[in-house]
Amino acid sequence: MAAAESSAADVDGVLDSFGFGAVTELPLKIAALESAVARLDDIVVRLAASTAEIREYLLADPKDDDLLQAVEENEAILGRKREAVRLVRAAIAKLEKEQAAAAAASAAAKASLAEAERAELGTAAEESGGASWPKVPPSFDREAAEPSPYQRQVDARARAEGAAVAPEAGGAAGADTDGAPAGAGPASDDGGVFL
Repeated sequence: MAAAESSAADVDGVLDSFGFGAVTELPLKIAALESAVARLDDIVVRLAASTAEIREYLLADPKDDDLLQAVEENEAILGRKREAVRLVRAAIAKLEKEQAAAAAASAAAKASLAEAERAELGTAAEESGGASWPKVPPSFDREAAEPSPYQRQVDARARAEGAAVAPEAGGAAGADTDGAPAGAGPASDDGGVFL
């Protein structure tokens, strides 16, 4: 456990050093670390090129202590940066494994939930005599439902014209179950709406 906490602290330290300290979500941490690796790689390339140039000058004057010291310092820095790249890449690999495990656990949980829902629907189908849809709750009764405003308007017109209103369907005689006149579409050929 101490190694895991140390590794997490190392990852957070690297994130802090590159300005990503506030990142907490795993996919964002991985992206931030990949950005950090890219920056470190860029530093390593530029520092190695600079060191190579200094070595060329050192060939011309092998006794220049300043150039010798610069090469030694650059080599030490390059060693630390390369080690940092290695550590950050290892942290990325670890976090990617954690992310894959979390994704697998999430998929398993979703599958378990879906299986539970299918089992529940299967139980409802058995109770309803094998129908593929679950039973309608007994509190829902379409015929007893309050008529829509359109249905009330159709009923009022039917009464005004002397037509019988079908009480069991809650609508005018010759009307579809949604209250629209039988055979009539919702719109005319020119785009107008029938009332």
